[in-house]
Amino acid sequence: VNSRVRGNGCPICSNEKSTSFPEQTILFYLSQVTETINRHKIDGYEIDIFLPIYNVGIEYNGRFYHRNRKNYDDKKKCYLQSKAINMISFFGNYSLLSDLLSMFPLLIHD
Repeated sequence: VNSRVRGNGCPICSNEKSTSFPEQTILFYLSQVTETINRHKIDGYEIDIFLPIYNVGIEYNGRFYHRNRKNYDDKKKCYLQSKAINMISFFGNYSLLSDLLSMFPLLIHD
């Protein structure tokens, strides 16, 4: 439990599903209010969470896994944005709750 509280993730999720507890938390809550696709692939690039109605991709970049992947992550983000996909990235060293709450205005529509 302590590792999940610190944002290090669930060992079962990390080993079996190549995902993290914070990423699955984001997916769960967003799936309550809009259509979500987990692990959506576009031209070989995988988006952690894709919101097709909004054409938004969400990436949760955990500190450990993404510590040496900045060039790849930047290239991926640029490519996906060139395909008109708005990308939102969360980083493991920020408050997940405040980041998630800041995203909800994007989901409110008339």
